Amino acid sequence: MSDSLIALSPLKVLVVSEEPIKDGTDQAAYCLAVTRAFQGGIVHSPDGTDRYYAAGDDLGVDVRRIAFKSLKSNAAALDVEQILNSCGFLLVIVLLEGNDSRTSRFGKWLSQVAGSALSDEFAGRIGILPIALDPAAQRLSLKDFNAFQRLRIADLGEYALRPGNLGLLVLQQAWLLLGGDPFERLKLFLSHAKLDGAPIALSLKSHIESLRWLQGFYDTNDILPGSQWQRVLRRGVQDSIVVILRTDIYEQRVWCLQEVTWVEEFGVPAVVADIRQSLTMPREVLPVADLASVRVPDGNLIRILNSALREAVRLRLFDCSVRMLEQATALPAGHVLVVRRVSVSSLGIACEERKRTQQRVDYVIVPERFRESLRPIADRLVKAYFPKAVLGIPSDFV
Repeated sequence: MSDSLIALSPLKVLVVSEEPIKDGTDQAAYCLAVTRAFQGGIVHSPDGTDRYYAAGDDLGVDVRRIAFKSLKSNAAALDVEQILNSCGFLLVIVLLEGNDSRTSRFGKWLSQVAGSALSDEFAGRIGILPIALDPAAQRLSLKDFNAFQRLRIADLGEYALRPGNLGLLVLQQAWLLLGGDPFERLKLFLSHAKLDGAPIALSLKSHIESLRWLQGFYDTNDILPGSQWQRVLRRGVQDSIVVILRTDIYEQRVWCLQEVTWVEEFGVPAVVADIRQSLTMPREVLPVADLASVRVPDGNLIRILNSALREAVRLRLFDCSVRMLEQATALPAGHVLVVRRVSVSSLGIACEERKRTQQRVDYVIVPERFRESLRPIADRLVKAYFPKAVLGIPSDFV
């Protein structure tokens, strides 16, 4: 596959077990949670057992479920080098049970994959998440595979919450793999009005703290005495995924409006949790039309976190696609303006900022196409700043 085509599918995910997984088991629930984390979906089961799974649009990530013993040999489906020829990054999620796999083909394959992940050739392109489903799997010793910290399934919290929390974890792992500091914890900025938003903000903060791989930004805790609080807030928005807890008085608070303005200015991932109780809403004043939105009438905070992390991964996939197109010379490195929100105002802000620096721009790339009625306006806006520049999405340049 050509390098530019690979840019359109930067990430593949393998969910691997030694034994075939039967429907109705805990393992099947975990597999479904991983698939839904990346592929979304809005249809829920009648009994509501998947109420904590991710919902929404398909992120375009290929998720494959493989039972090792169902393969006749170490088939191409598990050939890491061949898989990496068709994508930029590979995330391998391993469901470990108490079987003694040290001398089996499965154990040898795990060691080989781990060795590839640790090699210079594939450095930074393979992520491995081992999940120990029982204590025996936690103690299992395999060459190279031991370099990757295992997750005890009990660490995902209460039994009913485990699949949903696993979905959050694999999204965070994908986010790390696609770029950034591998030791970084994904941070969520809780934008809220104190008078009617503090209770849910504190509940969400508590749930984030219970998940060691996430970090929350909550003003009362993270703005230290003596600090320039406005600068701390601005930096907090710039470095985070922003969760907008939109309560009835949210828009009446100046600093809530400012935080949403910074979201638009910086193009950071954001999600709106609409918690308004009023039956009649005022005219729209927030620039949030292009943001993912979620409601939690049942108090399901995992739904908010799922939406936020999916948005973070969606934008990292987009950034990765642009970066890979530049590496494949389908786009000229250094002459591309990346705009991470599909809004005319965000496009204008980005163009104005680049024009101020007097840097050359040949291409302006956005994650998705503008609506048909807005495309001519967006094109004219780009031409007004950069007469020779072309506006498009990554697939336009393959």
